[in-house]
Amino acid sequence: MEETLNKSGEKSTIKRSVSKSPFSKRQSLSATPPAAVSPRVLSVLKKLEIEHYKATFAEAEIKFEDFFLLQKEDLLEMRLPIGVRNRIIECQQFYKTGGEVKTVKEILHKKGFDLNK
Repeated sequence: MEETLNKSGEKSTIKRSVSKSPFSKRQSLSATPPAAVSPRVLSVLKKLEIEHYKATFAEAEIKFEDFFLLQKEDLLEMRLPIGVRNRIIECQQFYKTGGEVKTVKEILHKKGFDLNK
């Protein structure tokens, strides 16, 4: 709560709501810094060319096994842009069928896209 003066000079109280989502723009007041992203998750992020989002994955405590369980709603809650979400979803589908994490270019090439044109 915050006290302010209104136009007539009287004190009034304002309630401010604070988002409890770990992905809100406000910094957490937690004394413990978020854990570092695991090397395996970082490897996947690098292959997808989205390693600059490693802090988001660390803050969400995403482990390698969790990465492949992420749903579209989770990615939205993490406030990831649509291009990043699409790369992750394609990687998950490719991993489920091929058993190996590929780079974005390899995934697109296997799907029939020629990036050299």
